[in-house]
Amino acid sequence: MAIPKLYSAKRIEQQFHTGEEPVMVMCSDVNLYVCKYMRSSATFDYSLSQLTSTDTILWSDLFRHLVLGTDRQTALTIANRLKSDFDESLRQSSYATTDIVEEIPQEWKVPTEIVCEKLRQLFDGQWIAAVWENFMECLNENIG
Repeated sequence: MAIPKLYSAKRIEQQFHTGEEPVMVMCSDVNLYVCKYMRSSATFDYSLSQLTSTDTILWSDLFRHLVLGTDRQTALTIANRLKSDFDESLRQSSYATTDIVEEIPQEWKVPTEIVCEKLRQLFDGQWIAAVWENFMECLNENIG
C-alpha cells in the first residue's frame, strides 16, 4: 500500500504572540489553509454548534485517501458499527469532567463554572444524539 500524499497541510508561515491567553487553532479547509481560532475567554458566550461537512476531518485529503475505493454503503455500515464505541467513550468521558476542570491551569484565568456548564451541555443526551446524526450526515457528504 502506498503512503497517501497530503495536499491540505501547509507549514506555519505566520505566528501571533498571544501573551498569557492560550489560543486553540484548527485548520481544516482543503487547500485553502483557513484557520479558525478560539481564545480561552472569547467563546464562552456562544452556544454549542455543530460542525459543517467542510469543518471536519472528513473533509481532509487524508480521509479521502483512507476511504478511496470504499463504497458509500460499506463506509456507512462501518460507521454505524462504531456507534457503541462512541457511546461508551462518551460515558467514560462524562465521568472525567471534574478532573478535566481541575487540570485547567489557574494562570489561564478560565472561569471554571462556565466550563462546567459547557461540559454539561456537551454531555446532554439531545446534543449527543444531534452530534451523531451530524457525523453521519458529514460522512455521507464526504464519501465518494
